[in-house]
Amino acid sequence: DSLVQTAKGLLEEAIPVISSRVPFSSHGGFPFNGQLTISQRERLLHELLITKDVGGVLCHHFRSYWQPSVMSGYLEQAASLAHQQQSTLNITDTIQAAFKATFMDFVVVMISRMNENCNIDSVFVNGASPVVDAL
Repeated sequence: DSLVQTAKGLLEEAIPVISSRVPFSSHGGFPFNGQLTISQRERLLHELLITKDVGGVLCHHFRSYWQPSVMSGYLEQAASLAHQQQSTLNITDTIQAAFKATFMDFVVVMISRMNENCNIDSVFVNGASPVVDAL
């Protein structure tokens, strides 16, 4: 599916956004403690989203949101803005910008929910949980 592939292509761009917008903390010596630098957080997020392919799962979930009715709404809005000359972007660029912004927000919210109890770091500790290890 081309929307999933487009979303996967945006994952690399999402990593610095997530790193700056989602607070990470941990218990003990796990990876996401408050002392990590941004580059360390980005490396661990890359491992989570790209290497462990959690990003692929998120992309498929995002695809289920992006239904034809949602697309129609964005197209109507983009056409209206272009027709009224309220936007300097063409319709295609407007839709691409909306897709990217919506995807970034979606990924940030999903990672925030995964880290709701400040335990996202458990994904990086081998042997912490048989369930996590199976993933």
